[in-house]
Amino acid sequence: MDPDMTSPPSITGMYGENRASGSTRSVKVSNVSLSASEQDIKEFFSFSGDIEYVEMQSGNERSQIAYVTFKDSQGAETALLLSGATIVDLSVTIAPAPEYQLPPSATAPSVTYDNKDGTGTESAVQKAEDVVSTMIAKGFILGKDALNKAKTFDEKHQFTSTATAKVASLDKRIGLSEKISMGTSAVNDKVKEMDQKFQASLK
Repeated sequence: MDPDMTSPPSITGMYGENRASGSTRSVKVSNVSLSASEQDIKEFFSFSGDIEYVEMQSGNERSQIAYVTFKDSQGAETALLLSGATIVDLSVTIAPAPEYQLPPSATAPSVTYDNKDGTGTESAVQKAEDVVSTMIAKGFILGKDALNKAKTFDEKHQFTSTATAKVASLDKRIGLSEKISMGTSAVNDKVKEMDQKFQASLK
């Protein structure tokens, strides 16, 4: 018998702090609805951070898979908090994809989605709690523990949360019409641009 059976080292290696390493910028999105387009994926994940590349792959007869690569690792870490959210009509699973390699075409300048006014980098320092609360206010259906995961994430990264009370009240009153983003200074131009797109699609 192996004397080390009580504490196998492989367990800590698999389930330790290394869930999403600092260098991982890509996430794998499973169970994506067949009716979801690349644009749907971009709009959903644009709140987490600046997207560098999106690749859609066929999964099975019911769903497809998407790989989303962000310009920085924090965008990917924030995206992981959104696992369980609904995109179009299916609840997705989001996991780190450290083994994912960008295709050669992804290095072309036309693929990167940057803001014309150069303020895109500001979204990288946005609190995860603000990301989640803004998405809820805009009508996205997120996992029921997304807010708690975001708060834990912010505490781990030592972000001070100024929106906790507001987020808690919004969580209880999902149907309210006023937007939490009105009181959130961290909302960037990209969010406003998305808002205009949603308004246009409602008409």
